[in-house]
Amino acid sequence: MSDKRRNEPLGDDERDSKRTRTDLASPPILVSKSVFDDDAAAARLFATVFLAYVNRVGHELEAEIEKQRRRADNHAKGELIPRAERDKYIEQLEKRNKELESALGDNAKLRAKMEKLAKELETVQTDASNSKIFLKKRNAPVDEL
Repeated sequence: MSDKRRNEPLGDDERDSKRTRTDLASPPILVSKSVFDDDAAAARLFATVFLAYVNRVGHELEAEIEKQRRRADNHAKGELIPRAERDKYIEQLEKRNKELESALGDNAKLRAKMEKLAKELETVQTDASNSKIFLKKRNAPVDEL
């Protein structure tokens, strides 16, 4: 690995010495020339890329708006269906409530009639009991004979 033209001694492991390179073969070349022919070409390319980006974002926004619009329409349709079903159910409940109120009124009338009949029955039973006692007393002398 050694180069015979070297003036510097090699290190212990026979590698090149680590000296700083202060003497470069040629000074660095600064690139000042633009990739484009002129600034107008660069502006056109930038405008094209920017408009493509804006166009893509615009399409994404339009798609999102359409998605939200469909979602709102579906929600509105979905709201109409349950509302109609709810109104129908409310009508059924009101009809059933009227039937139950009518039955409750009938039940109250029947209860009053039952109480009246119970009192009459109690009166009849009392009268029958009194009549039986009266008959036993009246028939007691006949039974003794």
